[in-house]
Amino acid sequence: MCCFSSMTSLCMICLMQAKRGSVMGALDRISGLLGHLTDQILSYLPLKHYVVRRASLLSSEFRYAGTTSDRISDLPRHLTDQILSCLPLKDAVRTSVLSSKRRYTWTTIPGLVFDDSCSAQSPSGTLSSTYRLVDIVDRVLSSHTGTIEKFGVLCETLIDISDVDRWLLHLWRASTKELRLRFVNLQGYEMPSSLFLCHDLVNLDLAFCSLKPPPAFKGFKNMTILKLYVVKMSRYEIESLIKGSPLLQTLMLAPNARDIFCLSIDAPNLRHLELFGCGLEAVSFGGHRLTSLMVASFTLRWCGENQDANRSYLLEFFDQLPQIERLSINSWFLRYLSFGKVPEILPDPCIRLQCISINMDIRSLAEITTVLCILKGSPNLKELHLSGKEFDFSEDRELNGNFWDDYSSPCSFENLKVVSLISLPHTRQIMGFIWFLLSHSPALERMEVWSYPSHGTESCELLLQECVQFPRASARADVVFMGCLKAAPRQLPVWD
Repeated sequence: MCCFSSMTSLCMICLMQAKRGSVMGALDRISGLLGHLTDQILSYLPLKHYVVRRASLLSSEFRYAGTTSDRISDLPRHLTDQILSCLPLKDAVRTSVLSSKRRYTWTTIPGLVFDDSCSAQSPSGTLSSTYRLVDIVDRVLSSHTGTIEKFGVLCETLIDISDVDRWLLHLWRASTKELRLRFVNLQGYEMPSSLFLCHDLVNLDLAFCSLKPPPAFKGFKNMTILKLYVVKMSRYEIESLIKGSPLLQTLMLAPNARDIFCLSIDAPNLRHLELFGCGLEAVSFGGHRLTSLMVASFTLRWCGENQDANRSYLLEFFDQLPQIERLSINSWFLRYLSFGKVPEILPDPCIRLQCISINMDIRSLAEITTVLCILKGSPNLKELHLSGKEFDFSEDRELNGNFWDDYSSPCSFENLKVVSLISLPHTRQIMGFIWFLLSHSPALERMEVWSYPSHGTESCELLLQECVQFPRASARADVVFMGCLKAAPRQLPVWD
């Protein structure tokens, strides 16, 4: 059955690359892919026993020489379901007109994702579009005869709680494993308690709502992925939900609360964490098994007035993450890490850390020394992405002289191969930092310089002109001006 697996993968790639409204073109491309596999397909499938009267609606390439067999329609049902699942639901339903045999094929596809395009006859966000979307969801659920592995509704307007409750009860009976509900204008909307009946959930993605687990709820025992974006919950409810999901591997959290100062994340199997938009003062992790951490846009409630000068926030953070491989730190969180005592180097190196993305205040001595400590404590670092912003904090000591004139260190970044410099101004401090990287990176292959359209290219061009004159520890290192970024680098999580 290996040819079926490869064939299905190729078909899925075609369909995922297809734009909405180009289903026919995608199916034609699939037809071409299937052509050279005809002999193998015939050895597994009795295609010769089927005749599709309306195959001409697809493409002449869908016919065998002298026959009218439709290769797509005659695939095994589970392969057809997987292929249709890669299409937008509206287009998957449209395939029912291709032949009588395909009329009800869509009623067994395992993935159902509804959005405003399903009610395209009404303007997005209007009451009529919402009514139409609700009606479409109800009709599809009532007609669906197969298992529902994945269910999602994305809407820009209000949906009545009774509608959501009705859908959740249906999904509970269908043992749905993936649930994605994003009602953009529903901040304050309370998710119905029927959600907590769906004990088979493996993937839960909620946005712009409030979530209140019932007292008897013990967690989702099978859940591996949890995404809560602007979801209102108390600290206790968040921690209990995480702790009650022992298999959790991916957590993306942006709580809609400014009164959560501390958060304990007890998830021994956690592999990928994204926290942003939080008013957090402290975060602790129960298990030391995080191998991919994205700390992306902490909005700290305090700006330094309550820090303890005798603590090392940097050491406390990295002590909990000995297995970390990828790390992204925005300027607010870097500022938090720079509070208190910052050592010259991490006492316990992050030997698995390979990629770091840092957004920093280029005038802050505390942040520069913190970044240096992180870099020197990452002996196997391969990629460094550095972007700069300027902030005017009175408690920060601005660098009046050139910090790099007096700085010396025997460290060497033996494995660093790629450095990206994004929107960094042409200042003495930045040039000193670049000189330090070039002269201490013997394996460096490429240093990329980027600018923002709003900042212009003049500063980056000056920076580049000076960079190319610096001595380099690596004879292979190229310094290249990449031009303007179309958008700011992603520091925030991407919510799929």
